[in-house]
Amino acid sequence: FKSTVADSIKQNDEALLVEALEKVSRNDIDAALKDLEYLVGVNPKFRLAQLVYADLLSARAFPISDFGNLPYAPYEEIAALRAEAKSRWNFYHQPHYSDRVPKSLVQLEDKHKTALIVDMSIPRLYVFENRGGVPVLVANYYVSIGKKGFGKYEEGDQKTPVGVYFATGYIDQQQLPDFYGDGAFPINYPNAWDRQNGNTGSGIWLHGTPHNTYSRPPRDSDGCVIVSNQDLASIRTHITAGRTPVILAERIDWIDKAEWKKQQQRFRRFVEQWRRDWESRDPDRYLSHYSTDYYGLGK
Repeated sequence: FKSTVADSIKQNDEALLVEALEKVSRNDIDAALKDLEYLVGVNPKFRLAQLVYADLLSARAFPISDFGNLPYAPYEEIAALRAEAKSRWNFYHQPHYSDRVPKSLVQLEDKHKTALIVDMSIPRLYVFENRGGVPVLVANYYVSIGKKGFGKYEEGDQKTPVGVYFATGYIDQQQLPDFYGDGAFPINYPNAWDRQNGNTGSGIWLHGTPHNTYSRPPRDSDGCVIVSNQDLASIRTHITAGRTPVILAERIDWIDKAEWKKQQQRFRRFVEQWRRDWESRDPDRYLSHYSTDYYGLGK
């Protein structure tokens, strides 16, 4: 896996940063400095890279005792960058399985050319292409979510909702304050399930970063999902307004494709049995598919 990171360093700022941190862990400081000098040259807005670069330069002059060894920097700012470093590092060092798919993607319709899933425990956004009904992972991106985490219930709680949503459109940067970066995709929170459960709030978007900022800490929004402007441009090519599912998940449960196909078959059998029981006009058979506290149409 590490060789994969090394192979992609010229194409991915994050991968180059992680490779530099790998070299630091091996005490190959000179090589790490070269990587970071290049990275901050091509992407001077990448504050985390700037911080690590400054640490390594400081270490040449005097011993440093901690990440972000800058006495004049606010503690909150250093802590936020430390959290970002941990999030990016952990992602690159967790197992990655090319033969697995998210359990939550039971089936994609033909009109769903792609699907987006945000694993908010990391946090990370994954893009899947629909290839003959099978979701295939094609890209992933570091994201920021709500300051108070996930599981939104009410207006102003600074949490990102959990659920299945759709991108309803695209708002260009000319129509937005700089805070939203190069653009934004509003999503349809609250959906029918949220309203059924009394969840309130609005204005949950997938959007970019201010133009003087490359990325934001893992938990730094009021509930939106935030990506770098560079990543937003890439993600935009995968979204069709009104048709692209945006699944905001607490975490992704990855299963192999054989188990995924069995799950899909079980789900289809369940739906087919529901259809037959509905056609039978037998209330007991039909209602056996519903929770005892279910209600609909006011009944």
